[in-house]
Amino acid sequence: MAELLGWRVAWCLDGFGFLKMWQVDCAKNTVTAMLPFQQRLRALKRRIAGKTHQIHEQSVYSGGFDQIAFLSEAGLDLRDSTILELGTGWYPVIPLMLRLAGARQIILTDAHPLLDRETLKAAVDFLILRRTDLAERLGTSVEKIEETLSYPQDAPVDKALDELGMTYRVQATLNTMNVRVDAIISHTVLEHVPPSVIVDLLEQSREILRPGGVISHGIDHSDHRAHRDARLSRVDFLRYSDAIWRLLCLNPQDYTNRLRHSDYVAMVEAAGYELILERPLMDPVARTDLDGLALAPRFQSRHPDDLAVLWTNIVARPKATDKAVQGT
Repeated sequence: MAELLGWRVAWCLDGFGFLKMWQVDCAKNTVTAMLPFQQRLRALKRRIAGKTHQIHEQSVYSGGFDQIAFLSEAGLDLRDSTILELGTGWYPVIPLMLRLAGARQIILTDAHPLLDRETLKAAVDFLILRRTDLAERLGTSVEKIEETLSYPQDAPVDKALDELGMTYRVQATLNTMNVRVDAIISHTVLEHVPPSVIVDLLEQSREILRPGGVISHGIDHSDHRAHRDARLSRVDFLRYSDAIWRLLCLNPQDYTNRLRHSDYVAMVEAAGYELILERPLMDPVARTDLDGLALAPRFQSRHPDDLAVLWTNIVARPKATDKAVQGT
């Protein structure tokens, strides 16, 4: 273990007399990943820095409207619907927006308990500040927005979520939840999930969707290190072999699977879904960057236009089976 730790820190430092931001984070995360009690450490960090909540408006707020629009385009009547979100994270902004759009119940899920009373309040406050815009765009009133987002702020988080029409499931697999839902959504989650687990999620999603139900996923295909270090190309990670990339992602929080748009489409179709909407957004800067990038063997045969897609929205529904068609 000590030898691996030393090798990886050396790799992060890259042998140069200067450090890029992602390399500093890499070295820090290497040490953190080796520490016991990561969950306690994460909770302590959030208590110390919890007052400076940063919710990415461009991604999350616009992503919420996208989910509302895509689900509606797929024929789902949001009114009185039950929606499950994969990987809610700290701030349930999009689930709350779906509630404002008419969803009756939202089931929040996560691999680790990230959401708490403080981050819930931050998400609600974020939307209250935008209540006039929300009311206009959702065709409702400011008073209705405020009413839907009201809850006892001193209550335990489970009680607060219940008042807001939401429940929180942590470390539970879809096939053990004993629920039936109208839609399963995610936003910037699947890129952090190993491919084999995505296959399982697609299979399990199909089993708990009600007839006519859909899945809707927004996926960030970019190199997430570039979110912290603007000097990096957003496709820089495509130059690493799988073995090296696994070492660079020793901290599970940093893991991205590097699947491209066409990979997700193939996986969704192979899992028995029909595509309703497919929105790949190719980044022209990333497309240019690829011309000067020495790609890892895994990506050398891929079309540059596919590699340069940095965001995908996929909406799909399970294909009708013979049993469903026959009504048996």
